Amino acid sequence: MSDYLFVPQAVLDRWSEQGAAQVDGSVLTLVPLDRRYALTAAVRFIKMEAGEDHAGLLTHVRTDAALRNMGAEHYLESVIFGESAYEVQQGFLADAAALAHANH
Repeated sequence: MSDYLFVPQAVLDRWSEQGAAQVDGSVLTLVPLDRRYALTAAVRFIKMEAGEDHAGLLTHVRTDAALRNMGAEHYLESVIFGESAYEVQQGFLADAAALAHANH
């Protein structure tokens, strides 16, 4: 089972400023826990701006690649998918298992 963590950009910035996290390329290290994660750009769907959530995206996280594959348009804190507009929170999907697998 994968160990995923969605990290909002603002949280990552705060952790970095406090010395609790280090980012090297696409690798996040949580310093106090000595845990490493592979980072992938992603968004968390926060609320509807227009239309209905027929796709069931609210509260879910999707990577930028998944958004492109869906045909969704992402710009800053907004995603348009079909006739629906969502407010999203930008950040990263952190995956410990992917990093561990890549190192073996």
